[in-house]
This record gives sequence, C-alpha cells and structure tokens, in this order.
Amino acid sequence: MITQARRAFSADDQLAFAELSGDWTPLLRAPAVHAVQLVTWALDQVVDTPAWIDRVIGWFSRPVPLGVELDLEATEGSCVIRDAGEVVVEINYELAELRDDITTPSHAWPRDEPKNIPPAQLSATPEMIPLALDRKLAAAVAPNLAEHLARIQLAELIAPSRIVGMHGPGVNARIDVLKLTARPGWSTASIGFQVSPVGRRADHVSLSIAGPTLLGHVETSYHATKPQS
Repeated sequence: MITQARRAFSADDQLAFAELSGDWTPLLRAPAVHAVQLVTWALDQVVDTPAWIDRVIGWFSRPVPLGVELDLEATEGSCVIRDAGEVVVEINYELAELRDDITTPSHAWPRDEPKNIPPAQLSATPEMIPLALDRKLAAAVAPNLAEHLARIQLAELIAPSRIVGMHGPGVNARIDVLKLTARPGWSTASIGFQVSPVGRRADHVSLSIAGPTLLGHVETSYHATKPQS
C-alpha cells in the first residue's frame, strides 16, 4: 500500500511545533521546517492504529524552506519527502504493537533563549532533561500519532529537536541524521544525551541519546552564521 500526501508548512506550523517541542531555533534564522517535524508529519500519515516505534531513521539532505509544496510517498517501512522532485528527507521505520505507556507530564515548553555553542566548545559531560508532551498541541500537530502512539514515545521522538536546538550546538546547527531504536525502558519521563568526541569536527557534532524506550543518536552540522534578528 502506498500513502501519498502533499503539504506546505507555514510560519504558524513552525510556531506550533516550537511550542510542542520546545525548540525555537528555526524561528530565529532563515525560516525552515524543523527536521523532526518532517519525520513527525511522515509518521503521522502511516500510523492509524495503536503502535510502538521499534526503529526510526531519518536522513535530511538540506533544510526545507517554509511555503514550498512537499510531496510525501510512504510504503510499509519507508517514507520519502520530495521538494519539486528532489528527495530532501528519507525515513525508514519499524512499528510494533502498543506496549505499556509511561506517565508523561503534559505541558508546553517556555520560550527559552536558544544556545549557540561551537562544536569545539561543547562539553562531553552527559546531561539529562525532562520529557513532556502537551496533549492538545500534539493533537493539533500530529493527530494520528497523538491518538495511536504511546505518549512517552511521541515525547521521545520530538525531544532531539529541543536537545540540538536549545542545549547545543544550538541555533546554528541543523539535524542531518536521526536514528532511534527501541530499548528496554525505565519508568522516568526524562531523556539523556551526550556529545560524542569521536569524529567531532568544527562543522559536525554527533550526540548519543537515551530515553525511557528509545536509544540512538543524532548527527548535526554546524554553520557559523549569525542568526536573524
């Protein structure tokens, strides 16, 4: 079965996802769609029954501007998003039957000031931040995921956006690769992350991520440009 969808993301869409994820960085530079929002949109088209993420991998070839018509084609286990025929996002995923959920606080994130930390200055000390999921916002941004996916997993899925944007590298970083795989969980609604010293360059940062049910990493590229005022 092939699922197809078309959408152009607006500034209002970005504001809604920023409030849901707590990542305000794309609103401060040249307007572009949150990378994780593109994954969320794609999965929202294919999840129509109670589900659990066993694996999701997203590759992002370049930033996607606001207002452009995007075409999504999804088959079982994969999604492709195109801009005027050019593949800009590829996603592989595996879903399983819904498992026991974990209590997840329901609230929106405050509009904090994003960080801007060059890769060489990032600390490799592990950090832990709380998870939260505003259910009303989630239902507006991704109605199928909000209804069918475990709440803790939806919170974990969108958390890398906040980690990269608000904790570092920050406003001048973009996500190139996101990989999350199911793991034996814990009962606390929090997620840990750590900058990997392996392969760190002036323009590249890899962060490992460990949440209650998902484990993985995110690859980012860093562009030392001044954010828009």
